[in-house]
Amino acid sequence: MRRNERNITDFNERIEVLKKCRICSVAFFDKDFPYILPLSFGFIEENQEISLYFHCAHTGKKLELLKSNPHVAFSTNVDCKIIRGDLPCDTGMLYHSICANGIMEVITDREEKVKALKSITKQYTFVGHIDTAQLQEKGAKSQEPLVASHGFLEHEFSTAQLDSVTILRMKVNEFTGKRHL
Repeated sequence: MRRNERNITDFNERIEVLKKCRICSVAFFDKDFPYILPLSFGFIEENQEISLYFHCAHTGKKLELLKSNPHVAFSTNVDCKIIRGDLPCDTGMLYHSICANGIMEVITDREEKVKALKSITKQYTFVGHIDTAQLQEKGAKSQEPLVASHGFLEHEFSTAQLDSVTILRMKVNEFTGKRHL
């Protein structure tokens, strides 16, 4: 990393940044050019090993690309803010970013599919991350996590729900973070 002072060296700090991110762009190997998709995700960290989870349809380009090469990379960022300077070259950006690479595979084990779907749900079930007007329409009055008021993480996925989705797991190999505050 060229700007080493921006490197997030603490593993737990990188995890905290990842928790705040909402979309990650995943790069797959294609013939002549990378194929990049913005995807919703969830993750599980155990003993400093990270698995990112994604859900998708049973067919599609990313699944075809994974068959020929399971090596992928992703990038995500949060807390982005433009800092305008007096001159164009003095303008900059504040941010937190995470990049990683690893091996992606299709998960067929039902228990792991449930864990994966719950991790994805967890990534998106807090009040600060959804439309407040939508919450008011539904009668939500507090700033408590939706998990507590709606039980999203306790949801039991039916066989039909599990069968309707393909789950992808990316076992993270290299995991880096950068910040400019």
